[in-house]
Amino acid sequence: AEVLENIFPTPEGARLRRGSVKHATIGAAVTHLEAYETGAANKFFAFDATTISDITSPASATVAPTPAIQQLTGGEWSTAAMATSAGEILLGVNGADLLHCFDGTNWFPINGNATSGLAYDAGSADFAVGETVTGGDSTATATIVGILNGTTAAGTLLVQSISGGPFQDNEALTDGATGSATANIPSGVTAINAVTISGLTTSDASHVWVHKNFVWLIEKDTLNAYYLPVGAIGGTATAFPLRGVFKRGGNLVFGATWSADSGDGRDDYILFFSDQGEVALYSGTNPASNFALEGV
Repeated sequence: AEVLENIFPTPEGARLRRGSVKHATIGAAVTHLEAYETGAANKFFAFDATTISDITSPASATVAPTPAIQQLTGGEWSTAAMATSAGEILLGVNGADLLHCFDGTNWFPINGNATSGLAYDAGSADFAVGETVTGGDSTATATIVGILNGTTAAGTLLVQSISGGPFQDNEALTDGATGSATANIPSGVTAINAVTISGLTTSDASHVWVHKNFVWLIEKDTLNAYYLPVGAIGGTATAFPLRGVFKRGGNLVFGATWSADSGDGRDDYILFFSDQGEVALYSGTNPASNFALEGV
């Protein structure tokens, strides 16, 4: 045959090209897909320029689900899984929004402050990330850093820097823009995440990966990489500058682990890639004590 269209030859005969099945629809162009797998908590997420959506088992393949996280500003996500003493954590950065983590139950942002959940219902207007939410009776205030599983009618505000109060169940909630709803917190504000990161503005992190149980982050538009304490997703981010290593300058684009054998062992190297086409290769197990530059 001069042309085989949608037919593939095999040693036993010919095979028709198989089709596809629509799994999910979200509200904008997909920029990233990531799976979270640990024990029975297996999840599948779709990212776009402004949201993260859970598409594990969508109710409809043609109707967009309520986003797990919304009002984001950057869609170029880099994600990595990290096993900690508290369980498996999925980390994501995009160089515009705060570092976000998924712990098997919730997505939450990480910066220098602890994050709490302020549930609401009876909403009449959307809240806005970055605004200050105020309780009508308690006069408590907090900064909105995210909206979890939120619609206009109901959801959970991810808040930081709570002042005054505490917030009260069934009190009116408003923000500095148009947000309006009623607090739905019969048991009080929920603690979402107490992990914090200092030493790096996490919204400046553009790439994340894990090497020898250290979380590594690239600071956008620089030649600086950062690493967190061993086995942790929080704490002090320590700079690992590479300005004197790359002869052509530029900025770091991403990092990776390279194994000289077939697995994850002592011989694994860490690689740093610049936008000028240079790659720096380091050996060692701890960047604070025994890293050695093997070549550029």
